[in-house]
Amino acid sequence: GVVTNSSSGFGVFFDFGCVRDGKLNVPQGDWKKYHVGDHVDRMIVNKVDISHKTGTAFIELLLAPGADADAIAGGHASARAVAQRAIRWLAAPAELRQARQATLTTLWAKTAALESDGSSFDACLALLGAPLSSPKDGVGLVDALLKHEPCKSLARAALTWLGQQCPADAVRLWPALLAPPVELP
Repeated sequence: GVVTNSSSGFGVFFDFGCVRDGKLNVPQGDWKKYHVGDHVDRMIVNKVDISHKTGTAFIELLLAPGADADAIAGGHASARAVAQRAIRWLAAPAELRQARQATLTTLWAKTAALESDGSSFDACLALLGAPLSSPKDGVGLVDALLKHEPCKSLARAALTWLGQQCPADAVRLWPALLAPPVELP
């Protein structure tokens, strides 16, 4: 993840691909070792608390065993593993998934878009655990994935899967596979 805030009053916060930043529990005084923009590998999601009143989430992170504050490096593989673990955690239990669907969709799409080929689409879906609660959730997942411009083979696999679930929506989204990315001035 990437450090987004580091202070004695609030601690150390990271953007690790989820909708909300996660807070890393560090010993008092260690917050000084982390600077905004630093990359830290080998973190794991320790706890996710979702307020029943507001629906907002608090995500607590820990450094994985064997990691220390000096484990600051720029590896994407570890960040991907943390994001995948967060997806699995937020997706279970299935009864609570709908309350977390927006966060799951965003994090899942960002993580899945990093895959290098379409053969990994089923593995990406498996991160969500039990079958999706509605076809609408599948449409939202594929739509969000396409917005992150995944490789063509992954986009094709996602649209083929969606075609089996919701053919009309797959046809509506299919042009995203054919259109070149729009360059902004």
